[in-house]
Amino acid sequence: MDPLTQATPEMLGARKCLLVDDLKGNLLALESLLRPEGAIIFRAQSGEEALELLLEHDFALALVDVQMPGMNGFELAEYMRGTEKTRHIPIIFVTAGSRVQEGVFQGYEAGAVDFLFKPLDPFIVRSKVRIFLELDQQRAKLMQTERELTRALAARDEFFSIASHELKTPITAINLQLQILGRLLGQTDPGNPVKERMEKAFGTFNRQVTKLNGLVDTLLDVTRIKNGKLSLERKDVDLSSLVKEVVDRFTTTDKTIEIRTDITPGVRGSWDLQRLDQVAVNLVSNAVKYGNGSRVDVTLRREEGFAKLTVKDGGSGISPDRLPYIFDRFERAVENSSVQGLGLGLYIVKQIVQAHGGSVNVESRENEGTTFVVTLPAVATPATGAES
Repeated sequence: MDPLTQATPEMLGARKCLLVDDLKGNLLALESLLRPEGAIIFRAQSGEEALELLLEHDFALALVDVQMPGMNGFELAEYMRGTEKTRHIPIIFVTAGSRVQEGVFQGYEAGAVDFLFKPLDPFIVRSKVRIFLELDQQRAKLMQTERELTRALAARDEFFSIASHELKTPITAINLQLQILGRLLGQTDPGNPVKERMEKAFGTFNRQVTKLNGLVDTLLDVTRIKNGKLSLERKDVDLSSLVKEVVDRFTTTDKTIEIRTDITPGVRGSWDLQRLDQVAVNLVSNAVKYGNGSRVDVTLRREEGFAKLTVKDGGSGISPDRLPYIFDRFERAVENSSVQGLGLGLYIVKQIVQAHGGSVNVESRENEGTTFVVTLPAVATPATGAES
């Protein structure tokens, strides 16, 4: 049961190969063919012995003789396919039988990926084995890459969680100081020659701190969502008034923004006011950012117990390859470094909407614009697939 070739430091990247045959001579002959491939070879002279080795080691490939006393090759393959640890191992059956269709079909049904027929052709044996060893090496590399990515993502999430919490305290302190400064400026003599410059500086500081506070709140929301702690404070909400107010904020701040509204009055429901404000702001902000100066259309309707909010722009649209991932974390609508943002807005929108029991959908065509449609039940409804 010991490997014929002991692993050395130089062979740490070598793959393990299992040979199963009840005749030792056949094992030795097959091993001599495969030695040049650099695999670490294990031998088993029965199905039972092979199962013991399979539970102890991770094999890249198993070459199994079909005709063995006791547990034959087909039965061993069925055991392997029924076990989580071994079901991924490619099995090549070695047989002296004829190439009749029934036998080959039975082998593939048992889990074979290929057949070798005796007398063995050394070139064919080495070629097939080499392919599967290389495939296993690539699989191992992919698994290692996946593990590294998982660790990196976990480290990133932990960093965001810690950073957002640590930043919140000093930002709150700065906000308090700005409020005090604002009151002092209000009491300053209008004739003071430096007052105008101080007010401009105050406005700049206030906008930047507000922006930073928004980024930190976004990161905190992501942490809450990941930890399943995105809570809703439901109450009766006039969504019509809320959407109008959000639109007014944008058009008041920037007179160049054109937003056309078609809002049904009195659309009400049991929702979280602050969270829906967040949804509306994110959708309108996205439309403005990616609309390339086009008009933004905001529509709100009441439809049979549901509220439907639609935000449409006439921008460059989202490419079909990016569209399926647009609600993922850190995904941006376009690869444009000039557009600021973390790529978290739409992710948070989807989580908030689903927490309300609603849905959000997107339609987009390149160079024609993008439309987001949010549907919310007017009465409290269980969450629909929100991330936990």
